[in-house]
This record gives sequence, C-alpha cells and structure tokens, in this order.
Amino acid sequence: MVVSVVVCDLHLPQARSLKEKRKVLQSIIVRLAAHHRVSVAETAYQDLHQRIQLGMAAVDRSAAMAEQRTEKIRELIEGYPEVVIARWSCDFIEDLR
Repeated sequence: MVVSVVVCDLHLPQARSLKEKRKVLQSIIVRLAAHHRVSVAETAYQDLHQRIQLGMAAVDRSAAMAEQRTEKIRELIEGYPEVVIARWSCDFIEDLR
C-alpha cells in the first residue's frame, strides 16, 4: 500500500475577486475527486484571490500506480488555462505496517 500526499500552490493571475477564485477552485476539486478518487482540501490562502494551496491524498496498491496517479493529477491541473502551478510537492508513504 502506498499513500500519496501532494501539496501544490497555484497562482491565478487573472482572478480579480474571491468569487472568481472559488469558481476555479470548485471546478478543480470536483474534477479531482470524481476522476481520480483523491481527497482534496484548500489548505491555505483562503482570503487571497490569486492564490490557492491544495492538499491532496490518495491510496494505491503500488508505487508505480501512485506515481501515475500524481502525474495525471498534475496534468489535470495544468489543463486549466487560468492556473499556474507555483509549487508542487509530492511524497509517497509506503507500507504503513
């Protein structure tokens, strides 16, 4: 068993309000949860309209599967034209016994 933990900081250079930020944020969270079965939370910058920090976690059977899932997650986020990934940190925790 492998647990993937990803923390990423996103920059939304065109966002002019928290409402614009929330629209993009909700879209990302819903797509990640639905398509990649990932637990997602906004972990910082809730009051800033051009920054988002996401914390994500997922469980896979192998390291290869975990790495593949995190790559697909990154590709999904990079697919948003209004978002720039400012920081990406990924850790894998294996065999929790």
